[in-house]
Amino acid sequence: MVIYIGGAFQGKLALAQKEHPEAVVCDGKMPEDTMEGASYLLYHFHTLIGTKLKKGVSVEQIVEEVNALKGQLILVCDEVGSGVVPMEKEMRKYREGVGRVMTLLCKKANRVVRVVCGVGTVIKQSRKVILLRHGATQGNTEKRYVGRCDEPLSDAGISELQNNKNAGVYDEIYECIKHTKYKVFGSPMIRCRQTARFLFETEAYVEVEEFREKDFGAYEYKNYEELKEEVRYREWLSSNGKLPFPEGEAEEKFIARVEKGWQNVLCQMEKEDLETAILVVHGGTIMALLSAGSKNEFYDYQAANGRGFLCNVNEERGKRCYLEARI
Repeated sequence: MVIYIGGAFQGKLALAQKEHPEAVVCDGKMPEDTMEGASYLLYHFHTLIGTKLKKGVSVEQIVEEVNALKGQLILVCDEVGSGVVPMEKEMRKYREGVGRVMTLLCKKANRVVRVVCGVGTVIKQSRKVILLRHGATQGNTEKRYVGRCDEPLSDAGISELQNNKNAGVYDEIYECIKHTKYKVFGSPMIRCRQTARFLFETEAYVEVEEFREKDFGAYEYKNYEELKEEVRYREWLSSNGKLPFPEGEAEEKFIARVEKGWQNVLCQMEKEDLETAILVVHGGTIMALLSAGSKNEFYDYQAANGRGFLCNVNEERGKRCYLEARI
């Protein structure tokens, strides 16, 4: 949801239509038979609110009705709370009602733009981050520690991604990026690049060197069956992965490396005004991103191959990724 708000005759509609030329305009009324993938511009939204309030519809009911609409919504609303307080009780109730409805809707909106003299100032911008683990490799299937080994997707891994697509696993992602300015970032390793190309059919892939998987050192490309008799490995398991891998990368260094890459992605999102970033990365990279600044443990954020998390970037809490839903 995108909201344009400001005084009367300030160019709100022109700006909204310039930024959303595909949207169907509904002047002072709710759209009918909305559908996913379409965009609807609700013009004179303050008038629509006033009409419903006169009919006895509550503020909460109006908000529920708007939230139930499908597709992308663009609301264009006059700021009616400024100026002289009107003498008439009904006008005061109208002003209060519009204010309360817009306050609730702005909490949910991805973007809120205040328009003055045709110039829009973004006063809220929620950025989404989609964290996806690459598809399965042969080593993943054999439950090996696949870190620095640049292994491609297996045939089974590609089939699993296709099955996920057919089952609608990624539909929410595809719906999200239909309506937002986005870019695909990820690890430079081939399994991530292949996954991004398969799922998003794009060559515009921004490689982030810091998003490589953790270096498993002496345990690289080995599995439990091959390591279970080794004393150091049993000690590592007993530490819940807190001990560094022999000859490998310590957890705190790995998290610091991933954090550096995340800050670079954030800078690019802000510079290019991206609303969504898709990060096709490794299981360890996802755990590092989500556990940083969280009360939860590193291994609480494990993701299966081809799965991941929908997140929001919280501006007030250090621009961290905060979990919204599992994919």
